[in-house]
Amino acid sequence: MQSTVVPRSRGVAFRQGLIFGVVLAVLEVVLSLLGSSLGSIATILVYVLYLVVPIFAGLRASSQTGKVSTGLLAGLYAGLFAGIISGIVSLVYAFINIDAIRQAAQKAVNQSGSNLTITNGYVITFAIIGIIVIAIIGTLLGLAGGSIGGAIGKGRAPVQTQAYQEAMFQPPQNYPPQGNYPPQGDYPPQNYPPPPENYPPAQ
Repeated sequence: MQSTVVPRSRGVAFRQGLIFGVVLAVLEVVLSLLGSSLGSIATILVYVLYLVVPIFAGLRASSQTGKVSTGLLAGLYAGLFAGIISGIVSLVYAFINIDAIRQAAQKAVNQSGSNLTITNGYVITFAIIGIIVIAIIGTLLGLAGGSIGGAIGKGRAPVQTQAYQEAMFQPPQNYPPQGNYPPQGDYPPQNYPPPPENYPPAQ
């Protein structure tokens, strides 16, 4: 009888987390590009996606292993990978458009009445801090989404059957023996136990 093979939890979680993390990062980049037209709605949608997409990652992962922990890890990986990928894209975008970003930031500072001078170093520093904050929030949301998906997907896991393996060593065909078994005869022998004079001398 063949048994249902259950994949390893970490491998499944990593694979599903990577797939959905890439999907989440692409959606986040698209929303970031549309941010000027959507306004604050784009930011809200990004956080919603960081919760919803890991739910599907956790559901897919736990439905293969039957473990909530697998879905939880898949959601965590999805949020983490999405944060890393989108962070790299954002950092590259900041480097490419650093002059325009610096000028816009300087204009905003001047309008607030501050005498602070914005440099390229400030732009890169704030960009890195923002990326780290978003990655942390995204990972936490992914963890929450993965736990929800894991709880749902656990019940969809295939039923595991116990593996059956044939014995490595087969007993002989004449086992147990037939006929006179156990052997007939006087047992124990009539001269047992021996008389005391036959005992070995005490040391």
